[in-house]
Order: sequence, then structure tokens, then C-alpha cells
Amino acid sequence: MLRYWTRTSDPTGVIRTLYPTELIASDRLLKWTDHNAKIGRYQSIEELFKATGLEEHGVLADYDIFANASPPRQGKTYEPRDYDLRLRGGANVVDAGIALPQITDGFTGKAPDLGCYELGAEPPHYGPRPETGIIPFRVINSRE
Repeated sequence: MLRYWTRTSDPTGVIRTLYPTELIASDRLLKWTDHNAKIGRYQSIEELFKATGLEEHGVLADYDIFANASPPRQGKTYEPRDYDLRLRGGANVVDAGIALPQITDGFTGKAPDLGCYELGAEPPHYGPRPETGIIPFRVINSRE
């Protein structure tokens, strides 16, 4: 069974999120249950989108958009260094976003990229910084 996760917004701009358990592909048939418990079955993801109006502005993408990523294998433990989620040049998600002031500032192409990082940008550093010899703050004991 394959599980899909997607995030989109409707024509009014309200963000809608489809969770992994809601869109399931099995035996080449997609089953979708809407918020009114109405069930639909579709032969392709494109047919589902057309019939339901979901993903009107969505972009289908796979692991090949990333510099180094693949579907996880059952029973394998992964480390963050096992993946490089920077985008590949020429991927269909490059320049496919919409500029949102104070959110997508700093994009480099004609529009923001869809994905974790803007194409060509270095990913941010999370976690402890390397030793620099600089003490950023001093803890003061209130009893002194």
C-alpha cells in the first residue's frame, strides 16, 4: 500500500492538508473519503484531482526532485546525513511557488521554489555550532 501526502490551498487561499491516511493507493485504485464521509475511487491521481477539485494548483513531484533522497525502506534506520533535500536543477518544483511577503522573501528565480530550500541556497544550520572560542552570553548567579 502506498501512502501519499500533499499540501495545497483552495482557490480562496485557505491551506488544506491531506494527511497520509486519507489518500491511499492500492492495486492501482485510489480511494478518497471526503469530510462528508463520501467515498470515491479513481484510476489515477489526476482523475482524483479532476473529480474532487483537489490540488487545482498542485504540482506532482517525486523523490527525483531532490539532490539525494529515496523512499524509506522498512526496517532501515536513517540519519539526517543520508538525505540531501536540496532541489535538483530543472525539477518541476523550481520557480513553481507563489511569492508571499515576509515568508518567501529572498527567492532567487522568477518565483519561490517548492521544497525545503531554494535552488542553489545552502541549507540552514540546525543544532550546536562549532567551537568558536566566543562565549555568546554569561550566566549570572542571582546570589552574587
